[in-house]
Amino acid sequence: MLIHPQNFNPMNQFRQGLENDLGQQPFTDYFHRTGPLVDIYETMDEVVVSCEIPGLQKKDDVEIQVTDRQLLIHGIIQRASTGSGSQDNRYHRTERYFGQFQREVTLPDKVVEESAKASYKNGVLEIHMKKAQPHQGRKIEVDFQH
Repeated sequence: MLIHPQNFNPMNQFRQGLENDLGQQPFTDYFHRTGPLVDIYETMDEVVVSCEIPGLQKKDDVEIQVTDRQLLIHGIIQRASTGSGSQDNRYHRTERYFGQFQREVTLPDKVVEESAKASYKNGVLEIHMKKAQPHQGRKIEVDFQH
């Protein structure tokens, strides 16, 4: 295959070569092994996790658990079917991930588990958690005996 120099992209050529040799499975396996991509950042009061999970259809498709400094996200992406004859579709290429996924990340600070709130919009799951206040210790009064 001849490629015009203007259209040459070494990464695309590399991926195309791998797909020709190995098939597409390694790329979908990568999502399955690593889970969805996440960004984690913090503000003064909270820790925020933003996670790309395109294809969720209902809130039962994802479950989130937070404990101390650990966040676990797992669920399932159903294959979208379009049209009435979708069972007769012959796919020529499937690169989008579907199936079960899981991702566990360590948070930068301890969080208040009960404060966690999640929203999902445009394929992005966003989780906000208030930071736990560090223990200040306890002042102990001394019982002076005369």
